[in-house]
Amino acid sequence: MIELAGTAAAPLTERVLGDLVDRTPDGFLVDVRAHRLLTQQPAPMETVWPDVRDRLAPALRAKPTLFPGELPPTVLDAVLDRFVGQIRPLHEFDKLGCVVFQFPSYFTPGPAALDYLVWLRERCGDLPLAVELRRREWVDTKHRDETLAFLEQHRLGYVCVDAPQGTDTAVPPIAAATTDLAVVRFHGRNLEAWERGVDDPTARMRYEYRRPDLEPWIPRLEKLADGGRRRVHAIMATAPADGAGRNAGLLVKVLTEPPDARPAPEPPRAGPPRRRR
Repeated sequence: MIELAGTAAAPLTERVLGDLVDRTPDGFLVDVRAHRLLTQQPAPMETVWPDVRDRLAPALRAKPTLFPGELPPTVLDAVLDRFVGQIRPLHEFDKLGCVVFQFPSYFTPGPAALDYLVWLRERCGDLPLAVELRRREWVDTKHRDETLAFLEQHRLGYVCVDAPQGTDTAVPPIAAATTDLAVVRFHGRNLEAWERGVDDPTARMRYEYRRPDLEPWIPRLEKLADGGRRRVHAIMATAPADGAGRNAGLLVKVLTEPPDARPAPEPPRAGPPRRRR
């Protein structure tokens, strides 16, 4: 399986969609990131579907960047319908793993946020959805049970995260599943760059995992899998792409190698013999 992250920034092209449907083997699954406007984040105007742009008032259409709060409800409906319509073939041909809605840290718990999640669920029909929350309050001791119960009630998967800790908004790496699919996204541990707005996504996600980083996830992933009764998607959302591949390979080794098969540390090398005087 793969995660298709480019759909968060621009519409899915027919060529890419056709390749995913026609040129991948049976059982191959694709997790698709939702468009930025659907996760309450601004989007450059050129990344919005042309027919959706045509629905905008001239003053909005002239702006270089479109903000979700500026959209009339009917236009936001059109954005979601257009997005769902584009990825629907993946679902129909059993190639869709889930749609990941990755919300920003300013998406905070409250009636407005919950209503928005209900709206997503209702308009997406039978598509499998997963929600990544980047605000600690969603899963702190006061709100965790309520949040997970809400997601389970509305068939929204909770996205577990491995991300830098030590910030005001850091979400802890809890293992929780609210649907029959568990999703874990590994973002690296680049704390210095994590919340600096000047950094581009590649800089923020640049990280090479080490074995001690991943070993605590062994019991968590086993818990999520529930003895094989639940599917688990583990996504390395790190940069660059070849680094994400190495991180994924290391995770596989950590999960499959027994402790006694892991390479032992090399002993310190002896220095050159000293001459006797």
